[in-house]
Amino acid sequence: MNGNINQHKAKVKQPQHKKPPHNNHSKNTNPNTNKPRTNNNTGKKPNRNSGGGGRRPKKFVPGPMSEAMKTSLAENVAMNDARMNPWKQINMDNNNKVRFTPLGGLGEIGGNMAVMEDDECAFVIDVGMSFPDETMHGVDI
Repeated sequence: MNGNINQHKAKVKQPQHKKPPHNNHSKNTNPNTNKPRTNNNTGKKPNRNSGGGGRRPKKFVPGPMSEAMKTSLAENVAMNDARMNPWKQINMDNNNKVRFTPLGGLGEIGGNMAVMEDDECAFVIDVGMSFPDETMHGVDI
């Protein structure tokens, strides 16, 4: 009978991976683990979002640039400067003011009207497409 038990033990398969056994008896190398925790009872929960993680952006490695790409970038910069040129000519020290007042109307009348004025004159802008008739309130034809 003893022979059968020994044979049965021999048939038990051993694990095939060769990981080292866990050694939980190693000394912790983090110096902050033995510090006492300060308990700030301010009523707030601790911020758990301060950790890192996530993907880091790829590091930009400049490569050789073709002449066509260089000329295209130079043309793009020149076109952008020409497009922004009117905004660069504005004098920010100017104290003049322009007042824009949208005017409401009754129904469709005057709904698309506005007044633009400065210190000397005013312009009335009407973009409406409907014309008044006798049935509209406030119209005397």
